Amino acid sequence: MEIPNTPPPPATALDTRTQPRRSSRSRRPPIFLDDFHTELPITSTVSTKYPLSNFISYNSLSPTFKHIVSSISSHMEPQHYNEASKHSCWQQAMQDELNALATNNTWTITSVPPDKTAIGCRWIYKIKYKSNGTIDRYKARLVAKGYTQVEGLDFLNAFAPVAKLTTLRLLLALAATNKCLLTHIDVNNAFLHGDLT
Repeated sequence: MEIPNTPPPPATALDTRTQPRRSSRSRRPPIFLDDFHTELPITSTVSTKYPLSNFISYNSLSPTFKHIVSSISSHMEPQHYNEASKHSCWQQAMQDELNALATNNTWTITSVPPDKTAIGCRWIYKIKYKSNGTIDRYKARLVAKGYTQVEGLDFLNAFAPVAKLTTLRLLLALAATNKCLLTHIDVNNAFLHGDLT
């Protein structure tokens, strides 16, 4: 006598027959994390799980270097125009940048075509320090939001106007063999098609 095929009983929430398969492979952290210490002893006086004092300590620094570190960390760079516009030093830095852009004829004012949208811009603020930790200057840069462009629609090719290290080595080798004198200059504003004097 044959037993008719009966459907299995419906699965319940407590049914343990459909457990997900677990890998039996031994797990270990990636090799690039070998230099990091993640399990340090925790003292009872510290309330945080991984206190920063276990990793960084200013006790071994010389007094001069402590002064440099504290002076650098005490100045905050603004992240937005609203923060920077409240301080005269950043206002002067932005005005210097606008004057440099106008002097180099960076742009011409024109109307936007009807099927295109203008690319926005934003200010980037950096504090430049001297070797002793004092402030050298406040630097503001007006940069375009290039990430809003679509390749093939807004632009076709992308260029990075940066000299290769091999080119610089060749230049230094030629200068050394021809006994040329090399001097270093600091360029405040660099433009790809700018006129150099």
